[in-house]
Amino acid sequence: MIKIIFHSTIKVLLLCAAYYLTGRLGLLLTIPPGQATAVWPASGIALAGLLILGPRYAVAIFLGGMGTSLYHPEVINLQALAIAATIAFGASIQALFGYFVIKRANLFPTFLEHIREVLLVLLYGGPISCCINATIGTGILYSVGFVPYDHIFTHWITWWVGDVMGVISFTPIVLLLFSPPHHVTNQRKRTVGLSLAITFAIIVYLFHITKKHDLQEKQLLFNTQSSEITQEFQQDLEIYLNILHANEQFILASQSVNDEQFVRFTKPFIDRYSGIQSLSWNPYVSDSARDSFETKIQQQGYTNFVIKDRSAPGEMTTAPRRKFYFPVAYVSPHEPNKRAHGLDTYGADPVIGNIRQQTLDRARDEERAIATGRTSLVQREHVYGLLIYHPVYSDHAHSLSTRRQNLIGYTAGVFVLPDLIKDTAQKAAQANMQIILSDLNAPETECDLYDSRTPNNQQSQDPIPITQQALTSRQRFEFAGSLWEIHFIHNVHAFSRQHNWSLWAVLVGGLLFTGLVGIFLLVVTA
Repeated sequence: MIKIIFHSTIKVLLLCAAYYLTGRLGLLLTIPPGQATAVWPASGIALAGLLILGPRYAVAIFLGGMGTSLYHPEVINLQALAIAATIAFGASIQALFGYFVIKRANLFPTFLEHIREVLLVLLYGGPISCCINATIGTGILYSVGFVPYDHIFTHWITWWVGDVMGVISFTPIVLLLFSPPHHVTNQRKRTVGLSLAITFAIIVYLFHITKKHDLQEKQLLFNTQSSEITQEFQQDLEIYLNILHANEQFILASQSVNDEQFVRFTKPFIDRYSGIQSLSWNPYVSDSARDSFETKIQQQGYTNFVIKDRSAPGEMTTAPRRKFYFPVAYVSPHEPNKRAHGLDTYGADPVIGNIRQQTLDRARDEERAIATGRTSLVQREHVYGLLIYHPVYSDHAHSLSTRRQNLIGYTAGVFVLPDLIKDTAQKAAQANMQIILSDLNAPETECDLYDSRTPNNQQSQDPIPITQQALTSRQRFEFAGSLWEIHFIHNVHAFSRQHNWSLWAVLVGGLLFTGLVGIFLLVVTA
């Protein structure tokens, strides 16, 4: 009894291992994009295994199917276990159905000597039986949202073709190789087996070469598209820097600029470029001039104007006295940005720390526009914002000391990142790309400025895995004193409607040829 149990266990483990290994082989033959495979050898192994060992060994098919579906341990959860169990159950039922249909038709045990026998075994075990798991598998993946409604038929056909090709290509050869010697001679096994092994190896090699070439072409095209989109984004960003420079020239050209003049000058920029949250003039104000400065702004219609600080999220307080200030004197448009009017950009801010001070000092010393990392905006605190400060000097500043001495203020731009990159994100989406915009100078936990994969376009708390089949490209560029990177990720789900017909032709055509060669050799060598 123990010996019988031991032998049965060994057979279960061997059939389970065979299913698992051939399942892994099938995954190596996937056709990008996505997980489509034109051949699933494990379906042929499952049917042949039950025909040789008996229906009670269907448990080995279930276990092998579970192992194949749960190959990536990092994504194992309750949903993944349920999906894997359903698909493995479908594979077991499919093999059992093929077994009973073939046995009922008295086609097995067969010596595979007549073409009618071979064709009927392949018909019952292939096109007919393989409808089962294609239906079960597609159904469970659709129910959990992995297969869109408009892709159900394509996915079902792909699954069915893969299983059918696995039966046609592998079931006859396994039945032949494992038939008793008194039914099939060893010479016949060697002749047919070696011939089919060589043919199959050639097909797999041709498929690999074609797939590699196809992937290289797609990656080259993907890199070209991502580079073009990045260049267009850089050009858009340069426009914003030019706007700040134009504001600088306007300030310098006017002996005394008031709020009305500033709003009138900047309004065309605001109307034309949706990425701008606000444009402002932030002058240098000494403590001795603070009272007169506040009075000047109040006389222009802002009766409650004072220089202020952000004391907490959503809270503003009058700034305490200090040596100097860089307050937001004029802001355009005013209404959506009125909470920032009067904010001392050089003042303490418990929400974002000293980000603004560091950026202002750097812009002053380097004599160029400098951008902050992502920051919490006073006027829109719940979205990622970006501040750019452009220094304005009263005279040419050729040295560090003269720059600090001649600084009279900053023209500033406030940008909401989803709005800033909106056009670029749309172009990427049209090219079936997802994008992540990152500031490589920022800490890792704060580096992502925009992520098209998240509902709010902000950095996800948990890393979002990237599908292995996805093409990727990283484009880096310098902007306003920071090193930025756009990570382009090909949207596998959006690409799923596209098919690599050349790969399908090589693999399906090659395997059909292998199957015909096998049938021919089985009959000729009978």
